Amino acid sequence: MKRWRTGVTAALSLGLVLSGCGNNDGGNEGSSSAPASPSASAGASSSASPSGSEAAALEPVKLKWYYVQFGIPQDQQAVSDAFNEMTKKADQYDGGARADRRRRLRKQDEHDRGRERRLRPRMDLQLAVQVRR
Repeated sequence: MKRWRTGVTAALSLGLVLSGCGNNDGGNEGSSSAPASPSASAGASSSASPSGSEAAALEPVKLKWYYVQFGIPQDQQAVSDAFNEMTKKADQYDGGARADRRRRLRKQDEHDRGRERRLRPRMDLQLAVQVRR
C-alpha cells in the first residue's frame, strides 16, 4: 500500500512538472509589464479611474488565457465566443450596491435561521409521531 501511494505521488508530481513544459506558441509576444516611457505611465495612471460616463465609452478589455495542457482545444473558439457574449451582458455593480446586497442576504439568512428554529419543535413532533407508528 505504501509503495502504491509513493508511486501515485511520484506520477502526480511528474505530471505537474510536465504541465509547465507545455507548448507556448509565441504567447509571450508583447507582454512586457514595464511602460515604454514616463509619459506612457502618466497617461496610464490618469486613465486608471474614469468617471461613470467615461466608463461606458471605454473599449472592451482583452484578456490572455493560459492553458494548463498541451495545445489549444479544437472547439476553443466556440467556447470563447459564448463566454464573450455572456460577459458583454454581465451586470456590474458598484461597491455600495454590493454591500447593500450582502446586507440584504445576511438579513434573509438570519430570517431563515429564525424560521428554522421556530419550526424545529413541530418537525421533532412529527418525527416522534412517525417513529411511534
